[in-house]
Amino acid sequence: MKKVVLHSLLLILSIGIITACGNITDSESQLENNTPKTEQTETQVESAPNIKTGVFIDLNSVDNPLFNKDIKVLLERTLDSLANKKEKEFRSVFADDGTADAHMFLFGNDYAFEEMGTIDEDQEGRIIVEIRGKVVSDNEVKTPNSFYYFVKSKQDKWRLGAID
Repeated sequence: MKKVVLHSLLLILSIGIITACGNITDSESQLENNTPKTEQTETQVESAPNIKTGVFIDLNSVDNPLFNKDIKVLLERTLDSLANKKEKEFRSVFADDGTADAHMFLFGNDYAFEEMGTIDEDQEGRIIVEIRGKVVSDNEVKTPNSFYYFVKSKQDKWRLGAID
């Protein structure tokens, strides 16, 4: 009697497995038939936004006693080197190599310098020039106000101390 029950259970289990596998195959074929066929298309890679890079500020037209000839030349060189990606020229405007190294994170982006803001002197005698424009950073066009801090060296020579 045990053999009959055991064979019966094995038969029922086998039938269950066969029917279960049969349903999966039918379901897969139904999915294949119901799924619309799509043609393979090229994937479009989103490109970074474009801006017209350059310096679009007439620095010579600025009439402010704080904005002397030396600072004009330094600012023009700084903005031009950023906009045109001239690393050696960019590094040359800073007070020292350490300061240049600290500001290299700004280098390599696309810049459009469009407008001059305020020109001030702080309590330590630094001349602070505000520049407005656009920069492409992380595939986004941003419009920061940047502040350029010019410091006078012991040799009475103006250098760029910081960009904020």
